[in-house]
Amino acid sequence: YFLDDEVALRRSIERDVMSVFAGWGYSEIDLPIFDAYDLFTLGMGEDQAARTYRFTARDGTTVALRPDLTSLVARTVATRLRERQRPLRLCYTGEVFRADEPRRGRQHEFHQLGIEHVGWASPESDVEVLLVALEALSVLGLDDARVVLGHAGFFGGIVERLDLDADAVTALRTPVHRRQAT
Repeated sequence: YFLDDEVALRRSIERDVMSVFAGWGYSEIDLPIFDAYDLFTLGMGEDQAARTYRFTARDGTTVALRPDLTSLVARTVATRLRERQRPLRLCYTGEVFRADEPRRGRQHEFHQLGIEHVGWASPESDVEVLLVALEALSVLGLDDARVVLGHAGFFGGIVERLDLDADAVTALRTPVHRRQAT
């Protein structure tokens, strides 16, 4: 629940950050609250997707409340925006829902703002995304924020190099996803 000044602050933050995104040429995309569960399994992997709130739609398919927005953007790019010239610069804002174990007051619903730079795999596009993030943090007065970089391929490469069995990979995956020391 957000009341009074909290709502005003939240809207101000969203406005400021979305303004930075627009200044860099990112177009806003509005995404559905729920979609096919399989989409999130494909986009996030089974372990993460298993923590979604899902239900059966009237037609018998399994749908889920969106646990992230990136999977939805990816599908939109692959379907409705497939003919658009690349690169695409898209931004979004909205609630996401995850059935994570509660810790440190974390809620099951939280607000997410983000950008996706699609169709130009280069160091320059990666640097652009970092510059946009740093500018957004600066606009919010968070000049001393720490940016942590990661890539799903890093985990896979480390696991392969260490020749870990399936149980060890599973035990290592959770703290890595939570960015915790083991």
